[in-house]
Amino acid sequence: MKAKIMNFEFEKTKLKNIFKEIEVNEKDGKVYVVLGYEDKNFDEKELKTQLMKYLKIDLKLPGAKIVFKDIVAEELYRNSILGKDNILYLLIASGKGGVGKSSVSANLAHAFNQMNYRVALIDCDIYGSSIPNIFNIEQYPPMIDNILYPANIDGIDIVSVDFLMRSPLPIIWRGPMLNRALNHFFYFTKYQDDIDVVIIDLPPGTGDVALDMAQFMPNAFQIVVTTPHLNAAAIAIKAGEMAKTMNQRVLGVIENMSYYLHNGEQLNIFGFGGGEVVANTLDVKLLEKLEISTPEDGSIYRENEANYSKYLKIASEIIKESNFRNSQ
Repeated sequence: MKAKIMNFEFEKTKLKNIFKEIEVNEKDGKVYVVLGYEDKNFDEKELKTQLMKYLKIDLKLPGAKIVFKDIVAEELYRNSILGKDNILYLLIASGKGGVGKSSVSANLAHAFNQMNYRVALIDCDIYGSSIPNIFNIEQYPPMIDNILYPANIDGIDIVSVDFLMRSPLPIIWRGPMLNRALNHFFYFTKYQDDIDVVIIDLPPGTGDVALDMAQFMPNAFQIVVTTPHLNAAAIAIKAGEMAKTMNQRVLGVIENMSYYLHNGEQLNIFGFGGGEVVANTLDVKLLEKLEISTPEDGSIYRENEANYSKYLKIASEIIKESNFRNSQ
């Protein structure tokens, strides 16, 4: 049976508006309290005390148990990019800054797009966002009624913290504000329909954002980016180990800035062997060694340029290793 909140004694109090309905399940003896909106700024202890009085005295259910059910959170999840089926979620991590992780994220997004996958690229490097610069996004996309609409470049949906701040000024935030930005990316952003691949450009380190991502996307895969230098490799390993601790699978390692090709000779400017060390330690594949080069136009490699075919190969290997099957 269901007891609508209009019949509830809280009707005359400030708490009346938090309810949508109260549902009593006579089969399992539980009472489900459905909240009516997102703001749950109330005294839960007081609520439970008065609810129990209502249940035991008015409804004569001495063994009833109270279970809070947040209908708003459920609806947000169902309608978000997190609540869709058949999406490949990829976290691009490095543990260390300066290894070209954002460049890898952007070119991977481009590679998947070239393979006819519908891609969303989310710049979660809150303090050092560079994805807008990589794609030459000078005008921020609109926000309407608190809903963010991504920039769309060559068919790729792109969001960044810059779009929320509406300013290129530096961000000085602590953990709770970081989580709030992530909530906006995942619950209050209108992505195009039928996204196949979501690529997350993570910040360096193993801090708040990486921890939050384990909650937002527990089924995500991680790609670890390193340079050949052994110092970078040692820190990149930490990012991979954290992913394993969070029960996320590391799909493989990309060694960026691996060598410089000069007159047919490979020059190891930034050291040698880091990619192998990370891959062997994490017991995953070394997906590719990327050449040091600069795309002719911006930061995205085009056909016939160095690394273009390598990114296509990496994307194909990710599809294979993740066992991802697109419905297209």
